[in-house]
Amino acid sequence: MPPKSAIWELFWTDGSQYGQDRSHRNTWCRCCLDLVVVRIQGEETLSMANGGPAVPQRTGEQWYQTAITHSLRPAPISGKPDKMRRHAARCTAIAAIPDRTRQRDAVFAAMDQSKRTPSEQPPASTSTASPAYQYPPPPPLPNFSIPPPFPSSMSPPSNSLLFSPYPASPSPSMYSNSSLEPPSPYPDSPHLKRRRTSTSSFSQGPPVWAAEQQEEFGQDLCRLFVACGWSWNAVENPQFKIFFQKYLPTAILPSRRILSGRILDQESNKVIQRTRLQIEGKLATYSEDGWSNIAKTHMNTSLLSVDCEPHLLRTHNMTGRPKTGDELFDIVKSDLVYAKETYGVETIAVVTDDGPDGKKMRRLVSEEMPELATFECWAHQISLVTGNFLGIKLPWMESVKLALEVIKWFNHHGVALDLLRGQQQLMSAKTLALILPIVTRWVSQYCSVRRIKKLETPIRTCSFAIAANLLQAPTCRLDTVATCLGNLFRLFDSAPEPLVKKTVQSSLERRWGKTDQELMIL
Repeated sequence: MPPKSAIWELFWTDGSQYGQDRSHRNTWCRCCLDLVVVRIQGEETLSMANGGPAVPQRTGEQWYQTAITHSLRPAPISGKPDKMRRHAARCTAIAAIPDRTRQRDAVFAAMDQSKRTPSEQPPASTSTASPAYQYPPPPPLPNFSIPPPFPSSMSPPSNSLLFSPYPASPSPSMYSNSSLEPPSPYPDSPHLKRRRTSTSSFSQGPPVWAAEQQEEFGQDLCRLFVACGWSWNAVENPQFKIFFQKYLPTAILPSRRILSGRILDQESNKVIQRTRLQIEGKLATYSEDGWSNIAKTHMNTSLLSVDCEPHLLRTHNMTGRPKTGDELFDIVKSDLVYAKETYGVETIAVVTDDGPDGKKMRRLVSEEMPELATFECWAHQISLVTGNFLGIKLPWMESVKLALEVIKWFNHHGVALDLLRGQQQLMSAKTLALILPIVTRWVSQYCSVRRIKKLETPIRTCSFAIAANLLQAPTCRLDTVATCLGNLFRLFDSAPEPLVKKTVQSSLERRWGKTDQELMIL
């Protein structure tokens, strides 16, 4: 029986059959398995640091048995020396460690020497010395062992170490309870008698991030998820883990609960502290509005406007809570207390929409907190004025409906839409999309009509779009509202259609009459 190939110094097998091949076994690159072992140890250390159960100590063989059942395990390789050699030649895990690279080169040299014909072999020595070609022993396998649970005399690690999979240099106390030295999992080779050694450090393993760098990685990853609007579940996705295992094998991915829990709370606290430094001691305007998220859950969000800059305050889940003025008033009171205690601002005004709950809430605020000014949201008010305008029954208003019909027809007929795009390319080398507006948003109505009438005289209702953009901007002030209303009244005072003039001016007068005119003029 031929001697076992030297390539086995770089590979490990559990003895299982490789697929349908009865002659060869499943094998794994030791360096690839070492990376998985490092990841497993980091995950188990994190679990223990967060109050999880203690894990048993394991030998090198046991660690490899665990690694080949992990979700990030590398694919097995057929136990054929040529296939194993091909993997070792291009393995990035081996190339990243100089000692393992030298070991691989020595193994390749031994394999090449063993393939020579007898006539090519050097004369045999009469002594019983070691083979003619001697290469340095490979680096010892790291002693993969999880430290025992924290003794009663020790306190759990601080938050700054929660992301460290293992200490940079293991403390002797961590391994003092273990008297077992894991046997070397490398099988004996006929080409080399290896030294059986064990080590308590990872000096020969993959490079390890310091605790500070790992903590910073978790923070940056949290910011990335928030900025991109990704689901927290993505961090548990196997493909996501494979990507980081491939390009950042020494980074420990935090779990979904840690990322959306402790790390997110820390980042939120940082934002609160930065915001407090920016707005503490200043005057603020409080505003709130309701909305529904993707899950159709009704939410209520409040913000503070300080020096013409909006700052998010709180978001309330309104599921199961009545949509009444009393309920909204309780929310506003708690938000105002929170704003004072957390940011140190002085609230001088409360703004909300003019719905039934908002009206009652503003009345209750005026009664119980008369020092606060209360206003309707004028971005909503100008949309109501636009609704009155669109409700005018005149023949030329039908042109807007016809324009929308044209847009719908093109958008629902692909062939016609392709012909239209081709014609636009021939005429102007630029393709414009037809916009179907949202019924309740006048800005989109304006953009839709403007797009389809782009080359004609601008429509007279351009003033509504300008007013809507001004009144919903974060820089909108009371004088901006008064100026916009006066300008709209002036523009429509010269409208050629008496019905248009009467409808718009009556709507403006009605909404001006309901607001706090004294503060507006002041």
